[in-house]
Amino acid sequence: MSSSDNSCALRPISARLHLFSLATVRAATMLGHFLRHYAHQGVVLSTNAHLVLHEDFAPPRVVARAISVCADHGVADVSIQPSTNSSALEFFKLARLNHLLAALPSDAWLIFSDVDELMSSPCDALAQLAASAKRRSHDAMCGFMHDRLAADFTIPPVVARTPIQQQFPLCPKESLRGYKPKAPIHANPLKITLIKARINGHAPAYLNAHKACAGAFLIGGTPQTNNHCLFNGRFSHYTWTSEAHDLGTRRIADKEYTDVYVQSARLSVPCNASDAASSLRCLAPRWRGKLAGDRDLPCPDGCNWTACALAPAESPPGPPPAVVRLPAERPIAEKSSRCTLGDGFWMPAS
Repeated sequence: MSSSDNSCALRPISARLHLFSLATVRAATMLGHFLRHYAHQGVVLSTNAHLVLHEDFAPPRVVARAISVCADHGVADVSIQPSTNSSALEFFKLARLNHLLAALPSDAWLIFSDVDELMSSPCDALAQLAASAKRRSHDAMCGFMHDRLAADFTIPPVVARTPIQQQFPLCPKESLRGYKPKAPIHANPLKITLIKARINGHAPAYLNAHKACAGAFLIGGTPQTNNHCLFNGRFSHYTWTSEAHDLGTRRIADKEYTDVYVQSARLSVPCNASDAASSLRCLAPRWRGKLAGDRDLPCPDGCNWTACALAPAESPPGPPPAVVRLPAERPIAEKSSRCTLGDGFWMPAS
């Protein structure tokens, strides 16, 4: 790929590309990998990253470390969400996300990603979007989560200095989550990986983590629905870490997302069978055997980042744009928008 190729991933729209995430402060190490990844994707972290850190009942030193990670990566728009239970937290996350989308310029694009989701785009993503305009799928891209595993099937803590792809190099041929009858985790693997800030004149509003609407126009959903988005393959999902396991344990205790987190918990066992109290957990032997032959499956690492780093941006360098900050909380409307009917979450109309 030529270094002058403007179609390399999302760098050509860096000035208009925004990132939103709500992350637990207990995942500060993963947060560092997350921010480095999206900087490579083309997000200007100093102006276009919008992070909400959930205190998650953590001690002050843990909160301070997560804030420090954001500062180390130059993120200016960071807000703190006081500790709350999982159900309320999901509602707050979608409310903050939708308020941000409504506040973004009409020509902006947004990546909404959890901290364990490192979404990637093919090098010709923008060209694909432009070519799909006639099919009305040019305002969003979708992809499938693909769980990454450690080579020895342990569920270890994330470390800072080793690239995250090297810590979890295994990509199972058969996804651990999905709607297939034999999928061990019955969960929706589809996510919106990129969405335009205005679609048909409307600011999109997320209904849940997998689906958004713009007016009466639905985007995303499940693999079986009409998604109105351009599919860009798989992306890496780093959920088999000790931090993610601990988060699942806390959510089970909150009695939230019980099915998904209970199913995930059943796939892990203490690595030392004679020590049930051992802190290190492993994928259950049954699944280790099923996945042992998948070590050579290519993982979804996206574009050639060295070439992408050299691709020119959309406009020549100039004064940095002003930081777009998350809007202050506003009262939630009593009525939902038209396309929220039948969904588990309702959000204020745009």
